[in-house]
Amino acid sequence: MERNRGLKKTLNDFYFSQPEAIRTRVARIAAINCSSAFPLFKGVWKGKLSDHSTNEGLTVYCDWDGSFAKAYGTVDDESNFLIVDRKGTVRFSRSGKIAEREFDGIKQLLESLAQ
Repeated sequence: MERNRGLKKTLNDFYFSQPEAIRTRVARIAAINCSSAFPLFKGVWKGKLSDHSTNEGLTVYCDWDGSFAKAYGTVDDESNFLIVDRKGTVRFSRSGKIAEREFDGIKQLLESLAQ
């Protein structure tokens, strides 16, 4: 998500400004495509991704078989950002850099889903 570092900071600030009651209803997940990892290195990847999860303060999901990418249409070697509601419906999906002018609309969508 380096390409979307500004969005990440904006959303982290937004998340931590929310009341605890709302934060407990939100899952922040970084999905990493791990499908190209050789079976011998999966243990190493798991350890590094667990450390990354702790450092970032969010859950890291490893897509070991590519099923997440296929289900959600993410683009390889690209920053992918999705908002999925409680029913599993994708409410926003974008690959590539997200323009700063879209940040307020993304926050408004998140606020509407948190109600």
